Amino acid sequence: MSDNDLSQTLNDLLDEFDRLDAESTRVSDRVGDRETPGGKNKKELREQSEIDLLYSDPQVIDFWKAEGQRYSYLYWVRAMIHRNVEPVRIDPCETPASDDRALLDQQRQSIYVLLAELLENPTRDLAERLTSGALLKSLQAAPLALFGHSASDQGLADLEVFEGQDTEELLNEIRMEYARIIYDSFFPYVSPYESIYLGDRQVQGERTGQVYRDYNAAGLKASGEFADHIMHECAFVAELIGRKLKADQAGDAQAADLATQQQNSFLANHLLPWATRFGHDFRQVAAMREENSRERPAQSYVTGIGRLVIGFFTLEANRFHAKQPLSERLVRFENGDPQDHAN
Repeated sequence: MSDNDLSQTLNDLLDEFDRLDAESTRVSDRVGDRETPGGKNKKELREQSEIDLLYSDPQVIDFWKAEGQRYSYLYWVRAMIHRNVEPVRIDPCETPASDDRALLDQQRQSIYVLLAELLENPTRDLAERLTSGALLKSLQAAPLALFGHSASDQGLADLEVFEGQDTEELLNEIRMEYARIIYDSFFPYVSPYESIYLGDRQVQGERTGQVYRDYNAAGLKASGEFADHIMHECAFVAELIGRKLKADQAGDAQAADLATQQQNSFLANHLLPWATRFGHDFRQVAAMREENSRERPAQSYVTGIGRLVIGFFTLEANRFHAKQPLSERLVRFENGDPQDHAN
């Protein structure tokens, strides 16, 4: 064999080795035996593959891989990028004591009605009651339901500043703030739907259907927004509490038991497992808006709502838990302070 032939043979062998090595690298990358392209190790690949399993559209996958990590301090965003429902962390607290159950329920109903109003697009009537101080007085008139948690106290203080302000100016400001937090398509914003927080990752999914069925079973319908919007769920609980109170006054034990069962079931399976999380997200986004617009008169409005939601539903969860435990899959009570990004 000539020197030229030997040289060609060696070059062919080297080319074959390079090809086999490249193929081996590609196979190893696929099975996770070595570092993947882009410098991602196996752990990083496993963490990101969860989003790949959740979504089929490549554009959606790329979006949540980028935005999900950036805004993962929000409960609802984490619900969009993880397969498992995140357990709620609610801090234990003492609830105001009373032997008058009817009085407590009357005050609870009042707060649910007011929260349903505060959690929808602000109306002129709401703005007028804010500037006259009437809304704050209505909240303060329900101490058994609302007092006992620091977040509630802070929320009341936030809303106190509006008394005496110009109603038209305030209405325009709080409408813009609400739209920025709830309807803005640019992050950070907050989704007000149970289906997003509890694993459906879309509205009009399984959980929305469950809520619709609960409304229909009670002879009610939701209009203007999807059924699992937090304002509708608050209004629904207020209606059930009202039915229980009326049945008790009429001496109708069967109707009272039905309303109680419907209320307890809805609280346990729908509203309580996500309402406090929504409050934390609302408060967190409101605080960020506040940092960027400190002169805006509506800054206390949005932060106040977030704090009222956190405080009231923490009290509600503790009241409920004293009677019967919530599902441990969805709610976990912690010793000490809850993990709260909003503070």
